[in-house]
Amino acid sequence: MNITEMEKIYTASEKQLTALNEAIAFLHQDLPRLAPASNSPAAEQAIAGGTSGLAAEHQQATQSLQRLQQDRADLIARRKTVEELISQHHAAARPVPAPPRP
Repeated sequence: MNITEMEKIYTASEKQLTALNEAIAFLHQDLPRLAPASNSPAAEQAIAGGTSGLAAEHQQATQSLQRLQQDRADLIARRKTVEELISQHHAAARPVPAPPRP
């Protein structure tokens, strides 16, 4: 993989990271709406092991949020690796100064 491809991957990953952050923020805002009241039949049913209605949606949203957060962590790790490779490439491409002449 050449430096241009690495830089393109890094730039594209910025857009992916932005999209993941937006999706995570949306789910954080939406989760309270989906959470059943602690004394509701839906909450009791969820505690008993079955889910329906909002409780099921809340559970799905929570799982989606966890997956998105893991995807974001993975993407950040990949970006760091690509960033290090780009940095190493640029460091290797710098001309080495000639030794002083006697």
